[in-house]
Amino acid sequence: MKKLIILLLATVFALQSCEKKTSKQNKEPVSNNETWEIKQDNFTYTVEILDSLQFYAEQKNVKHKPEPLKKITDFTSAQKMLKGVVEFWDGDEDGESHGLRRILFRNGNTFNNKYNEEFFVAYYPTEDIILFEGGHSLDVSFTLTNGKQTQETGNPEYIVTSPNNQYRLNGFYEGQDCVSYFIQKNVNGQFENAIPLSETFSKNNRKSICQIKEAFWTNDHTLFLKEVFVFDSNNELKPIYYKISITEAEPKPSQSAVFQSKNISDFVPEDYVIYKENGLEEIKGDLNKDGLEDIVLIIKATDKSKVIKHETRGELDQNRRGIIVLFNKGNHYQLALKNYDCFTSENEDGGVYYAPDLNIEIKNGNLLINYLHGRYGYWSYAFRHQNNDFELIGYDASHNRGPMVESDISINFLTKKLIKNENINENAQDESEVVFKQTKQNIRLKEFTRLSEITDFDQLKISELYIVE
Repeated sequence: MKKLIILLLATVFALQSCEKKTSKQNKEPVSNNETWEIKQDNFTYTVEILDSLQFYAEQKNVKHKPEPLKKITDFTSAQKMLKGVVEFWDGDEDGESHGLRRILFRNGNTFNNKYNEEFFVAYYPTEDIILFEGGHSLDVSFTLTNGKQTQETGNPEYIVTSPNNQYRLNGFYEGQDCVSYFIQKNVNGQFENAIPLSETFSKNNRKSICQIKEAFWTNDHTLFLKEVFVFDSNNELKPIYYKISITEAEPKPSQSAVFQSKNISDFVPEDYVIYKENGLEEIKGDLNKDGLEDIVLIIKATDKSKVIKHETRGELDQNRRGIIVLFNKGNHYQLALKNYDCFTSENEDGGVYYAPDLNIEIKNGNLLINYLHGRYGYWSYAFRHQNNDFELIGYDASHNRGPMVESDISINFLTKKLIKNENINENAQDESEVVFKQTKQNIRLKEFTRLSEITDFDQLKISELYIVE
């Protein structure tokens, strides 16, 4: 009898053990890896830190093996292929200097290089990209088709394309140990910058991306990276492995404003309001020379997560602002332009100085976007309606010290003229003692800047829009 009871108990325990084991096997594995999420424009990407076993297990199953890009490294061959497009400086004493002198881009624009400091490395015919090496071995590259330069073109040696050619990793060496990496998206056959990978890693206070030694895509939205320029507590190099999962946000219904309506409020997207401070709520004037008063609206997002509590300034609404231009058609309005977040919040932090005030006006048929900085001066952008957009035709700025103007600049992108005045009397105490030296220059415009395409006025660098001849 005792033997029978012992046998029954053993059977019960065995069955329970099997149930537990089966339950564990059927349970979905939970990752304990460190992860974080980054949002960049219309993209959200999740970054997960892996161990080496996870990384190489994924790599082992990759079927997509992108072919290396064809490149021409022989200077004589490349020079013949690019005759009439790329000009080089004459050789040095040994006749071996292959420095860049001038590029006549295929779209009609020109790049002139005053100094013999960038030297030929390779030409990539399928991408129509030419690569040079600059000082400190930094990468300098150009897309010969459209004139795009290094920060958008990258170094083709860093390109790793996703299986269906939807995205690709790219980068360029900055000459300071690290490579700046970014992810490009295929838009109608042309790759455009979508995610500044190195930049957003740094902004989010995460480990920097500096030297990627291995990279592969498992699908069009999942990228794996092996970073080696990382030091441990013993100051020794060690690898770190990343998995990056990209999600592209669907356009919100609120982003599809109506094309025409009798009511101005119909053009304001959902989750936005008309900004009604400092006289910016409604700007009127004729922008298309038809004799009717058009309307410019400044709008502001209403995302509650962007309202913060500042330790000294109290509650601050840091939602960005945008602009909408409506053409008056007599019995209704028509949408002429929209850019929902090109302006910072009115509550931005000016650092040591107060932040400049945004001011919008219509003058002589042009749309003026002004930044007023009180005793420190101002800067102003002039846009004209042309080519189905509002294009930047002028720029004016004044840098002041109290009532005194230290320097001012006026650029006309239509006449291609630049005039600059600089005070050369360092001891001037008031306006009457200021002595100006005037400089006049001819410029060549790379291409017109469109208001609809400006992502952030704070990042718009005027000096990069033209070349002094």
